[in-house]
Amino acid sequence: MDDIDLLVRPEHLGEVAVLLGDLGYATPARHPDIFLSDELVLDIHVDLFHNERVSARRFAGSMPIEEIWRRRCKKAISGFQLECIGDEDAAIYSAVHVLRHSFRRLNWFVDLSLLCAQSVDAAELIRRAEAATLQKPLFYALRFLAPHVELPAALATWSRQQTMSPVETWFVRKAWADRQHNELGDVLWSFSIGGLARRLYFIIQTLFPRPAVLMQVFPFLPAPLFPLAYALRLVQLMLRVGRQLVNIMRKP
Repeated sequence: MDDIDLLVRPEHLGEVAVLLGDLGYATPARHPDIFLSDELVLDIHVDLFHNERVSARRFAGSMPIEEIWRRRCKKAISGFQLECIGDEDAAIYSAVHVLRHSFRRLNWFVDLSLLCAQSVDAAELIRRAEAATLQKPLFYALRFLAPHVELPAALATWSRQQTMSPVETWFVRKAWADRQHNELGDVLWSFSIGGLARRLYFIIQTLFPRPAVLMQVFPFLPAPLFPLAYALRLVQLMLRVGRQLVNIMRKP
């Protein structure tokens, strides 16, 4: 894993930052929610999907944070009692990360597979995913798990009942076939959004986030030159689109 995600209540962020500083963690420039030590990288969240970075993500699905806190549970991990989000919430969280990493990251598949096999209530997982409008990320992940693991019967049946448009089907197949190189996760996530205007707003804000977030992509730029970051981002995206088009033309 690259990092460990910690969920923190917004009103406790200052206390957590002080505590981690006292424990020897450092914060990289322009990344106030990342804390580094010699052995660990901690990513501090106030919601599950960092919606404060890209506010349009709320259109692609939302899990009320107070419900997440209410459903938390204690788990014994490596001899420690740790507070964790509930199993069904963790399964949805894993499925969204499967998608956001464009199916490249095996660890999120493993987490989802273990949760489905050992602890989740399938009916409750489906209910929560649909209530949060996050059923598509769950469906995509289960679609690719199904040939390799035995899913709970209710999840397998639900997955078979889901449908996709021809355009969505094409993107899903392309994303999976070229998962080591593509970056189509956010494009696929946009299919969870109803309405063309909201979907376009989500894609635009994802590609061109607010200055503080975009400057994290180009940390070498001095802060006063933040408008230049948008020009660099445009060049970066054009190069990525070019690579994607080449891959599409080369592969069936």
